[in-house]
Amino acid sequence: MPERRTGGLGQEAFASLGWNLGIDDIGAVLALNALCNDLGLDQVSFGGTVAFAMECADRGLLAERPSFGDAAAVTALARDVATRSGALGDLLAEGSARAASKLDAEPYAMTVKGAEVPCFDPRVQPGLGLGYAAAPGGPRYDALEHDLDFEPGGALAYCLPEAARIGAEPAPVGLLDAERGRRTARLLRLWSALDAWNICLFASSPTRPLTLDHLTALVTAVSGAGCTLDDLLTAGAARLDLMRAYALREGGGPDALPARLHDEPIMAGPYAGARLAREDFARALDAFHAELGWNA
Repeated sequence: MPERRTGGLGQEAFASLGWNLGIDDIGAVLALNALCNDLGLDQVSFGGTVAFAMECADRGLLAERPSFGDAAAVTALARDVATRSGALGDLLAEGSARAASKLDAEPYAMTVKGAEVPCFDPRVQPGLGLGYAAAPGGPRYDALEHDLDFEPGGALAYCLPEAARIGAEPAPVGLLDAERGRRTARLLRLWSALDAWNICLFASSPTRPLTLDHLTALVTAVSGAGCTLDDLLTAGAARLDLMRAYALREGGGPDALPARLHDEPIMAGPYAGARLAREDFARALDAFHAELGWNA
């Protein structure tokens, strides 16, 4: 029998369906990823929703209990969610935010604007947290470059001159201040420009081979008109403005993170104790909005 392969596996999908659910069997994670592709389920949203249900069960808020680490139960649940079969499948079919409202369990839904947060912890990378909170398209791990790439001494040193050209100077990864907000907005603007011009984020500046000069040359060649760095960033800003206007019109929700990311510190490892202090985050978010010319 020929080997069956379905779709690809992104890093965020692996984390969401694996360790996020207490599953460390690589084969089971790959099979879950393929099943989600077959069923039309977003892996990050499904993984976040199931993790929410597992925690609710542990806390006695949900009688039917999927357990952390039970890959077989998660596989069966994926089919139930996709077809709204059974009480639990129907409850979880519209994601954890809506399920939480029915269970009176909002503190345990790790969502922004109704969408599940990826498994890259923003308490370690506050710029990423700002991107989760304020990106018009909701929380995406690829909304902007991650803070760890720009940490002095641990950064990808070759990318720092490129980042400086758009105003993203290196800074200690845990520093959460107004400049972090401005830096995050500038990085978001650049990657929005790449999306606007349909250029692969994962081949482009500031951390990858296509430099800013390469990017403007590509746009010039394809469009037939000259493109400067300012032109590139203006396109990114215009795209963000349109997306934000649409999100506001449709009631997309506030630029806010789940409370646990502010109140509960990381418990172990090199970043133990890290959390996003509310006042610092609010100050950085104000600077983010101001950089993009947005009203909070």
